[in-house]
Amino acid sequence: MRHLAYLILVGALGAVGAGLVPAAAVADPPRTFYVSATGDDSHDGTSPTTAWRTLQPLDSRDLAGDTVLLEGGSAFTGPLDLDSQDSGVTVGSFGSGRARIRGQGTAAVMGYDVAAVTVRDLDLVGDAAAFTHDGGLNFYSDRPAGQRLSGITISDVAVRHFKDGVEIGGANPGSGFAHVSIADVKAIGNRDTGIITYGPAFDPGSPSYANHDVAVVRSTASRNLGNPTDKVHNSGNGIVLGSVDGGSVTRSTARANGLHCVAPEGPAGIWTYDSHDVRITYNTSTGNRTGGTADGDGFDLDQNVSDSYLEHNTSSDNDGAGYLVFAGQNTATEGNFVRWNSSERDAANNNWYGGITLAGNVHSVSVAGNTVDTTQSPSHAPALAVKSGVTGAKIGKNTLRSATGHAAVARG
Repeated sequence: MRHLAYLILVGALGAVGAGLVPAAAVADPPRTFYVSATGDDSHDGTSPTTAWRTLQPLDSRDLAGDTVLLEGGSAFTGPLDLDSQDSGVTVGSFGSGRARIRGQGTAAVMGYDVAAVTVRDLDLVGDAAAFTHDGGLNFYSDRPAGQRLSGITISDVAVRHFKDGVEIGGANPGSGFAHVSIADVKAIGNRDTGIITYGPAFDPGSPSYANHDVAVVRSTASRNLGNPTDKVHNSGNGIVLGSVDGGSVTRSTARANGLHCVAPEGPAGIWTYDSHDVRITYNTSTGNRTGGTADGDGFDLDQNVSDSYLEHNTSSDNDGAGYLVFAGQNTATEGNFVRWNSSERDAANNNWYGGITLAGNVHSVSVAGNTVDTTQSPSHAPALAVKSGVTGAKIGKNTLRSATGHAAVARG
């Protein structure tokens, strides 16, 4: 059940530094460029009537501080590539409806070592090759350790049929992204994950998280079903915060993810790993599945997660635990809270799990004020399962119901 899959992304994308990185030079005054299905790439692109027809003219321009607007209701072939000389750019739609960017074996929007970017009001759609290889909206940094890039804002974007819908991370310790806002995003029908952040492998002796201050709000991840050919790494996740110091997932939904994951580490609807101070609150996670025997959980605080919270969430009808706190060989999963949540009919496919499950090398976890009912769970699972290896668990006043003849609390 180790959740390690996304570390492979780092090696795949290459190697360029927190302090926050200086911004690129900005045009004075900032410009607005337009792209329209009826435009012409020989135009200057500075008005709807002199719009470009494709994204190609943007490749030769430094867009720092500028705005790029694509015609609503029209489709354009990606990728839109952004780099450090484009920091401060805003990309969105104009006119009626949202513009679409198609990823044809590529990301739809790729941001490399770029900061202060806003992407809004777009539909991003991949093809068969992008579904296998690419993140649809992909921000990546390989700056030296300790140099985070600041300011990624994503709002009102739909992304589907990519490997990952929204993918944000860094190659080196402390060199991902800070002040990341992901709001009103719909990540549907991607292969591995709807929304994910990631970073380099966690070092418990000297923790340094790639990303800082990451907020996901009012977003939906559904039918991200997983990779049926990967028998090692988890896939089919909804929303995942990895390598984050200070983050939140709020008022978001994960639904019907994970069915095609056959790996021994399974998927979950909303979870975090290798992170500190993450609050997962007021969310719904329902009907998440696994194609194997592991997980298919609603929510999860996984390996090396500390001082983090699952609060006021609603979980139901998930194959695995409604709420899982788990660590394998890791030592930094401690100081976490599972409180004021509800769970119904969870652990539907495997009664090794309970509605709430604590397992592995987990220390100092508090479970209080939760309402769990597994009486209608097909697996007859316990409401609360506390497995061997857990130390310092504080079980408070919870309302626990399980099937007749089955313990509400299972230990061992």
